Amino acid sequence: MSLSTGQDQLLRANRNQHPGAVGSEGLLSLLAALKRAAGNEVALPDVQTKTFVAAGSTSQVVIGSACTLYGVRIESGTALTSTLGVVARLTDNTIIRAALHCSSENAAECYFFGGAQGIGIPIVTSLELTVTAAANGTADPAAGDKPIVTVFYGV
Repeated sequence: MSLSTGQDQLLRANRNQHPGAVGSEGLLSLLAALKRAAGNEVALPDVQTKTFVAAGSTSQVVIGSACTLYGVRIESGTALTSTLGVVARLTDNTIIRAALHCSSENAAECYFFGGAQGIGIPIVTSLELTVTAAANGTADPAAGDKPIVTVFYGV
């Protein structure tokens, strides 16, 4: 994998369009780590992004095959009616790999540094997402509380 100038600029430009008070330090760390690995001729999958509205407490398949999970961003509710926070759980089929809390009217991001190469975490079967109301961790969030999710991954 080589991180082309175009990919770097695309990821930075997409990051700049996100609402919320989260700084760009996480993404900059990921980009720096990818460039370092590429400079050491380490083969890594190209970074791709997928943005969607979370379905809710029913698990939804985000990537239907093995991949490397680099990061995730969740943005509070899809409507101005967002009033409650959510917890997003990312699983490798049924095994929890990460969980992230996002308060109402906010954003939250998490980037992963692990696995054999030290960048991203391996997803063996499929990457799935479940979002629940933060108040109890089990209920389906109200329609206006379902977050917009961006996943940074490689295949």
